[in-house]
Amino acid sequence: YIPFDPVTKRTEATVKFATGQFKVSKGAPQMIAKLCEDEGLSQKVSQKVDEFAKRGYRTLGVARTNGGGKWTFTGLLSLFDPPRDDSASMIKAANDMGVEVKMVTGDHLAIARETAQRLGMGPNFYEADKIFTGDSNFTTEDLERANGFAQVFPEHKYKIVEALEKAGHLVGMTGDGVNDAPALKKADAGVAVSGATDAARGAADLILTAPGLSVIITAIKESRKIFQRMTSYVTYRIAETIDVLIFMTLSILLFQVYPLSAVMIIILAMLNDLPIMMIAYDNVLLPAKPVRWDMKKIMSISLLLGFVSVGFSFMLFWFAGYEYPAVRDYLTAMGSDPSSAIRPDSFIFRCFSDDTLRRLTSILPVLLKNPNPHLNPVGTLMFLKLAVAGHMTLYMARTGERAFWRRPWPNWKLLVVCETTQMLGLIVGIYGFGLMAGVGWRWGIFILCFALGELVLTDIIKVIYCSIIFRGGSHTTNRRFKRLHQRLHTHPQ
Repeated sequence: YIPFDPVTKRTEATVKFATGQFKVSKGAPQMIAKLCEDEGLSQKVSQKVDEFAKRGYRTLGVARTNGGGKWTFTGLLSLFDPPRDDSASMIKAANDMGVEVKMVTGDHLAIARETAQRLGMGPNFYEADKIFTGDSNFTTEDLERANGFAQVFPEHKYKIVEALEKAGHLVGMTGDGVNDAPALKKADAGVAVSGATDAARGAADLILTAPGLSVIITAIKESRKIFQRMTSYVTYRIAETIDVLIFMTLSILLFQVYPLSAVMIIILAMLNDLPIMMIAYDNVLLPAKPVRWDMKKIMSISLLLGFVSVGFSFMLFWFAGYEYPAVRDYLTAMGSDPSSAIRPDSFIFRCFSDDTLRRLTSILPVLLKNPNPHLNPVGTLMFLKLAVAGHMTLYMARTGERAFWRRPWPNWKLLVVCETTQMLGLIVGIYGFGLMAGVGWRWGIFILCFALGELVLTDIIKVIYCSIIFRGGSHTTNRRFKRLHQRLHTHPQ
């Protein structure tokens, strides 16, 4: 017995009996017809195969040897292999999500078209052996428009995947046989279906344990949700880093004060870690089309949120001077009176005069030991602002260019943890507990209202900014960034 060979597309067995033996073979009708020395047989077989194929039937050819070892065509076996009940709905769901499905089959071209019609697919099917020949004028555009390929050999599957990847597409491939292994390995996402051979399983990235392909749709949805959550995390992390880093740096350089103590920074980091972990459970808006990393969009939103928050931080920093006279006196002595506008002789301008080096070197003692104990209440206020308003930044980061109150709303786990850590930060700042100067409930409520106002105003700025910059999609955005870059680097004649 010779098992089925995907290259010759037939199997063969030797039958022995008392008076002799003969060979019998079954497989693709065209391949079986070639075994028989009959010039007109191939045309007759092809005609019958076409008739069966138009009705959706697959055919197997059968031949046997006579006493002299000559092959004789015995007949055709018609088979009907209907698609699974969930195949049509799966293909429609994939198309609705922007994933184009192409059929790759070794069946006859007419069978492929009949099956595609049952599944709601298009009629653009091609014979693989005709499009991968040296003299073929089949273009990449034709490959992209094709709904499927018929009469495919193992090497054709690999070439189809390779050609689509070269055209810039992310390609997923499903298969179950040994001949599918090269294409599964080549694809960006190889999926071995239930009951696949060991070779297919070894080459695949994903192995299905249950029959059917509907689980692939679930995998696509979950992967897009994960992608959106990762985008929310990156946006929030960059925005918060900018807020804390820029505020701390400018406070030291411009005012020679260290606004947050090491203990405050540690507590702030601990309070931020819990909401960040809950992003993994957040409700996200499922993208209707495939998504890719758009770092220009992520960075622009993150920078906007971060720098606007820095502005609010300094607004609160200056406002604190009206409550604590010692702070007001210190800032006034440094040339930065919070009640006055920035003057050409103020500290901000004098910082970059001839004695810049002297001023910068005088910052080192501030980093080692805060010489201004009267600034401790202000440090607590800044800690509360970064803790409360920083957590609210997460609500803006998770919605991207949309307003923060738009659905889907945050998952209850994220909401509960985020609000709980906000309250913990408020309580620590209000009472101090020996870790910082307690500021009392009046300032605690003020900071909460201040953070809510910052949330609303920042989100309005974000929505307006995104409606201008990102209107028309990523391609329009890239063109606008290019025009802006050209304007910045174009000098007047």
